[in-house]
Amino acid sequence: MNAAEWGRFAEKYRMAVESSLESHFATGTTGLEVEWNVLDRDLRPVLRVGWGPESRSFADYLHDQRLPRWMGERAQLEVFHWMTEVATRPYYSPLGAAYEARVLEGVVLNTLAEIGLSFGERFRALHGNIPCPVEVGEDSIPAGWTLAKKRYLARCVELFGGALATAGIHTNHSLPEALLSWDFFHLPRAEREGQNLVDFRNRAVIRATRLLRAYCPLFIAVSAASPLAWERVDGEVAVVLTDADSNRLLTFPNPASLDVPHLYASHADYLRISYGLVRSGVRFGGNNWTPVRARSDVDPVNRNISATSEQLRALYSKGVYAAGEHASLAEAERALTIENLCARVDLPMNRVEVRTDEGGDTLELAIAKVAFKQLLLLRIYADPEFGAAYAYDAGDVGRARGNEAAAARRGLDAELVHPFTSRAVGARALLAATLDELAPLARALGQEPLLEPLRAMAGGGANPAGAMRAFLGARLGNGEAAPSGARIVPRELLVEWIEARERTVAGEVAGIAAEARRLGDEAAKLGELLGPLEAAGRDNGALPVRLASRPTAPPVAAAGDVTAEVVELASALIRIPSVTNCAAERLEEVLRCARFLAGWLRAAGAEVRLWDGGRYPAVLAGFPGGLLAPVTLGGHFDVVQPDPNDRQFDPVVEGDYLWGRGAADMKTVVASDLVWMRRRLQVGPPFPPVNLLLVGNEENGEAEPFGTPHVLADLARESGWRPGLMILGERTGEAGNERFGEVCVANRGVVRLRLVAHGERAHTGFAGVPEDLGERLIAARARLGELLGRHLTLAGAGGWQSSARFPFLSVGEAGVYNITAAEGALGLEVRPIPEDDAGALVAAVQALADELGLELRREVVEGGIACPSDNPHLRRLLAAVEHASGAPARVGRKLAGTSARFAPGGNAVVWGQSGIGPHSRHERHYIPSIEPYLAVLDTFARSGL
Repeated sequence: MNAAEWGRFAEKYRMAVESSLESHFATGTTGLEVEWNVLDRDLRPVLRVGWGPESRSFADYLHDQRLPRWMGERAQLEVFHWMTEVATRPYYSPLGAAYEARVLEGVVLNTLAEIGLSFGERFRALHGNIPCPVEVGEDSIPAGWTLAKKRYLARCVELFGGALATAGIHTNHSLPEALLSWDFFHLPRAEREGQNLVDFRNRAVIRATRLLRAYCPLFIAVSAASPLAWERVDGEVAVVLTDADSNRLLTFPNPASLDVPHLYASHADYLRISYGLVRSGVRFGGNNWTPVRARSDVDPVNRNISATSEQLRALYSKGVYAAGEHASLAEAERALTIENLCARVDLPMNRVEVRTDEGGDTLELAIAKVAFKQLLLLRIYADPEFGAAYAYDAGDVGRARGNEAAAARRGLDAELVHPFTSRAVGARALLAATLDELAPLARALGQEPLLEPLRAMAGGGANPAGAMRAFLGARLGNGEAAPSGARIVPRELLVEWIEARERTVAGEVAGIAAEARRLGDEAAKLGELLGPLEAAGRDNGALPVRLASRPTAPPVAAAGDVTAEVVELASALIRIPSVTNCAAERLEEVLRCARFLAGWLRAAGAEVRLWDGGRYPAVLAGFPGGLLAPVTLGGHFDVVQPDPNDRQFDPVVEGDYLWGRGAADMKTVVASDLVWMRRRLQVGPPFPPVNLLLVGNEENGEAEPFGTPHVLADLARESGWRPGLMILGERTGEAGNERFGEVCVANRGVVRLRLVAHGERAHTGFAGVPEDLGERLIAARARLGELLGRHLTLAGAGGWQSSARFPFLSVGEAGVYNITAAEGALGLEVRPIPEDDAGALVAAVQALADELGLELRREVVEGGIACPSDNPHLRRLLAAVEHASGAPARVGRKLAGTSARFAPGGNAVVWGQSGIGPHSRHERHYIPSIEPYLAVLDTFARSGL
């Protein structure tokens, strides 16, 4: 493929990532699993904590009681008492996976420091192999594992013993779901027929696994970081610095009985060989310990045989099954295990796991290693002809095993056999050639700078083992040597290296927190850890890994004190999660926000009325003596659910934008109105004839008290007051970078109808089954489609048109097949423009419902509105915009429904500031639009005095 072809593929890949971020945000294409050995002050494995009857496995204690719960499910047990493992969430960015792995390492270091204080001890985390002898047995396995897992681990220990006591890193790599879906759909029909997307994905994962095996020696060479071992010197155990770069990989088992030819030659080969390995007893669990393996996250519940040893014992004791293959209970249990393992072989595959890496690296190298593997995966996927001759036969597997052993011993100085040509090649030369081959794709994806640490190694730089050897060697000088000739590393010197590593991690985590926004959308994933980590550091200043507390009022990159004041107040409002319009509304927070606003306005000197006796609150504020003013600024302080998590309630200023849930919709405008009122109050009378109405249930339609229509109705009953003009401050700078928003003089309304079909519950297996309610509602939907076309403007110039959709159709109960439904419902939402008659539409729908025997429930019926052009307050507003901007006001129309539809006589406009991505994880407010908005309000207020 040439540079242009790689450019086209890169563009498709970027589009697939963008699509997958929207549809599969919680997943990703890269992830890391990182392991450590936990050592005591003497650098020996920590087996247990506590004394006497209270003694328990260190790993169980660590995971059950000490690791913070906000880590979620990222931490997990490992084989032995002294081991622990963390797994990152999947990310679409190599940076994200590496960032989270480093943050999790910081959390582990903090937790070990806290445990050490509890026991008067000092615990250390060390990657790689343990530089001392370990004796292991079945009692070395943590109790927290399930019984089945403990049996499996006991078998592993029986076979391999202390060779399992090493800690490494597994990287996981996959392709965006959107990319796979698009490519499968666009296959020629003849290639698609007879298969589905799962088959297509399986082939892609197996092929990637096969060809990534060829590069494992490079993965080992650039990552190797365990040059330490142990020897006995004068009868005592001593740590020694060896010439081997990866004693971990030279120790950890990689049995040839599992690393068999053709295992990843094709998906069919994988199934055939894996079944054979399981049935022959060679593979007795998830122990496919090849350096790369294809993985699935699916749990095959329905494929597993539903039988237990107890059930089998009862069956055989009663003679329910005749004697035969499983007549012996022990034989039956063995057969049951085999068959359930086989059920886990033929599963939909979704990722490749590479099991070669080690820790102790820099953050830049950690990023480079992830990016390198992911780019190779894309290289393999994009070019079907690449590596066609690499058959995963006996020769390929033999060369791979020899190359991997050479790389473990000599690292980047290893002499290898080229995996494709069988010629001799140095590891550095092969690395340089591979980087050159990846360069066009890396450049097209903007990832070439991420690979610089690997470029440096190809040019002669050290890998982590080399860096560690240089650190220790410079301090050892001509120190004492062991009988093998390897230099002895004093315990104090190894502790010095470990402590230097801890300081490096602390600095890197602080840097990650400062630049987390580089992750874009996925910063929210990392934010789940950074927020609690920052809080932990505030609570305990002795932790080794802490984050600097961010200022309460974020710095503002904008001129003028008033802008900073608005952003500070908006940030405070964003931090209140006042969520409505979902099943998990946070009504206490909505009320807290209302009371915060009311208290703030009262403290500023405004007259305030608070409606807080219903489900949703509202606030009305006015200047002294002018609570019921002729012009009402309006808005809302409730927000929709955060996307994807509560990190959106942590406001961030980045350049010209304030990020956070509610920043654009519409807490920044609410803050602007409050600051403007306070500044006008400080000036003193005469006060402008303007008040401010804020509600807490705009996002779910304001149908319940105290939405805008209820507040207006209350005040009309009490005093006959009706606003002459309502100015709703919703966003009207739709591009997100306008200093002056449009003045929208027309606004669509909202009509929400529910058509209900009634039936009766009955068994579907008997005669006389009641009518299918689903068919009735589907038929009603078809008839409604015809009706909507007659009553609505569904196409219009500039997009000014009504819209209609059917947001739900529900009949019956999920999973219940043999009972007919007693009720079904079809939802209809219409956003009518003022030119359409919403009342006539509802009447027509009612007539259709009567004809079809359906019940019509009217939930919201509000037509669109258009402000009369002769409204004097509107004229003053347009003139104020022109005065402040130096150009005629831009007049527009607002498609999204707003509270303007409740204004008496349609006397309302929508006019606000600029922002991007309301209701999305991209939500942010354009800070430079704040000051112009306030300037217009000042001019408008002066014209009304």
